[in-house]
Amino acid sequence: MLGDERYLWLLGHPDTTLYFSVVLVSMAATLAGFFAFTHRRPHLRLFDAIPALRASNASLRFGAMVFSAACAVASIVMSATGYFGYFTATAYLYSPPVWLDTARTVIGIGGGTLFVLFVAAGVAHRRFTASEWSVAALWSLAGLASGMKSLVMLPFFYILLATWLTGRFRLRQVAVFGASIMVAYAVVEPLRGLRLSVSKDNALEGLTVLVSEDLLTVPEVTNVLSLFLDRIDYTVIGVEALEADRHGQLEVYRSRLSEAYRYLPALAFIPRAVWPNKPLADYGRELSITLDGMETSSISPTGVVASYLWLGFPGVVVNAILLSYLLVFSGRLLTTSLHDPLAYLPVMLLVNLIWTPESIVVSRYVGILRAVVEVGLFYLIAGQLGLLRKVGRGVQSYRPLRPKPGSTRPQPRVSDLYPG
Repeated sequence: MLGDERYLWLLGHPDTTLYFSVVLVSMAATLAGFFAFTHRRPHLRLFDAIPALRASNASLRFGAMVFSAACAVASIVMSATGYFGYFTATAYLYSPPVWLDTARTVIGIGGGTLFVLFVAAGVAHRRFTASEWSVAALWSLAGLASGMKSLVMLPFFYILLATWLTGRFRLRQVAVFGASIMVAYAVVEPLRGLRLSVSKDNALEGLTVLVSEDLLTVPEVTNVLSLFLDRIDYTVIGVEALEADRHGQLEVYRSRLSEAYRYLPALAFIPRAVWPNKPLADYGRELSITLDGMETSSISPTGVVASYLWLGFPGVVVNAILLSYLLVFSGRLLTTSLHDPLAYLPVMLLVNLIWTPESIVVSRYVGILRAVVEVGLFYLIAGQLGLLRKVGRGVQSYRPLRPKPGSTRPQPRVSDLYPG
């Protein structure tokens, strides 16, 4: 079996029981939250009257495609200059430029726009065009340039998700996603090994060396499957984190988590230009230093274990309930926008952000707080500029009018109320 040694180690570990207890409590709280919020319906009436963008779908599609492609190119440039990705230069790990957060946010919006483009194609019941596939491939190349396997696969996962949402799910999309996994592990793994051996900080230079020196080989499917399952299974990292915490080795990590929750609004809305000593969002680096001794890496114990390290079991329950509310909230937004995704592009981007997991839950809260305010400001400004359609009142359901006693006035017919 794949990973037998790992699981034998887990079976004999004293913190494995605690890990599964934390996971089970989180699952129970999440299910309870889903049941409560879906049956009581969260108060989201404000979002029922979101106006659509006035521009035509053709114009919106063209603009979204150009913007997404430009953001992919910007991501490649930032990776090549050491500002982004696995190969981020050490100088920017602890002292990033004041503009870096904004640049990363804009690039993230461009990546989310790719998801909306494929959803819109599915809603229109048309085949994906060569332009859409080209933008997806460009984003996958940006993932290679960043040295991050998840970003190589993300565009094709968006395609899977979009086809599932629109009822156009096919096995060929699964095959394409599987191919992206093979490419990610065939290229990024030796690329990271090259960085450790020759201390290269530029992923594009590393890719050039791999190709020119013929260092790329096609990995075996079983090996890739094993590595992929290990990548999405955080059990070992979670147990190691709990063990390190039991021995008092995660004091810095715990203090940073507590600081993040304590200053959550400030972290979301105060820019680094105003707050030069603003704490960095990469909490996984602190954990990597403790567990692996690697300063330039970043690992995650999962949001569940991070919630436990923050506040114990109460922290697990609180975050599970809040996340279940956010997912129900995003589902409501999706159902009101799915019929015309491009016309509701800001809302769809917000939905995509809520669905995107983070290494710890507080990072997701920071991103969502920013996004909600940004979407609100967008609609406020766009409304003032006349870029939105007017929201009309819905047609009320027909109820027969009962005449007053003694009245000779005839009762209106259905054809009178709804002509034609």
